[in-house]
Amino acid sequence: MKTTLGVPDPKALSERAKELASDGKIDPLSDVAKENVYLFSGNEDQTVERPVVEAVRDFLEEVGVPETNINLVEKEGNHAFITEQGGAACGITAKPYVSNCNYDQAKAILAWIYGPLQDAAPKPKGRFIDFDQQAFAAWRRLRRRGRGLCAPCLRGAKGLPSPHRAPWLRSRARRSATISSRSPASPTSLTPIG
Repeated sequence: MKTTLGVPDPKALSERAKELASDGKIDPLSDVAKENVYLFSGNEDQTVERPVVEAVRDFLEEVGVPETNINLVEKEGNHAFITEQGGAACGITAKPYVSNCNYDQAKAILAWIYGPLQDAAPKPKGRFIDFDQQAFAAWRRLRRRGRGLCAPCLRGAKGLPSPHRAPWLRSRARRSATISSRSPASPTSLTPIG
């Protein structure tokens, strides 16, 4: 990052993290050591510069993540999510922060975390539904309308949204937001919009 503080010190940060973990103020670092971690550094990124990303890698190794569990990808790109197609021209940092650099970053991340993936379907099956997400906005700022893919295998499944159950879903969403503004949205809480 552009900072006057310089590049973070992985050793000092790992020592502090170990202190916090031993005091029970953060989760055990052994939990992190089991994870696969994907890091990306774009060659043109001036927002989070490569030395900072390398310091993150070094910190992870200091807290016990094996080097074989860390994938630091250095490629063409700026401070954006990188795609094979779509988005701004490669190397551009601008809204919506998606750049076409001929690299499927989403697939790379998922494959690193979960292992080999099946080939993508030629076209998504199911239908997109718009829903009112204001019931979930009590503690965060969300746009009024959300969008989700309702897969064919889920249509008609108990508790999933359908237009004819909209009034019931609206009241359920309001109740669930009132009960716990921090609970994640569940499919039973979605209110379809027209």
